[in-house]
Amino acid sequence: MRGQVADRVIQCIREATSASADCAIEPITHLRGQLRMDSLDICEIILKLEENFIVQITEAEADKWETVSDVIATVERGTHAS
Repeated sequence: MRGQVADRVIQCIREATSASADCAIEPITHLRGQLRMDSLDICEIILKLEENFIVQITEAEADKWETVSDVIATVERGTHAS
């Protein structure tokens, strides 16, 4: 069962990528491979996450993202740090 943070992160990703509602986005989903995200998509996700979670995410952190799970972990670290 996913947590509230994971669900909100997935919603931000869905909005940033304009993924259809029937597109399955799970923690194991690969951002660049399965969702075909590029650097502009990643920047859009960063902005949405910073706005929704009141966290700061560096480009260096985002460059390490491979899966949705990596994004969730970054947000969770950021929300616990404040």
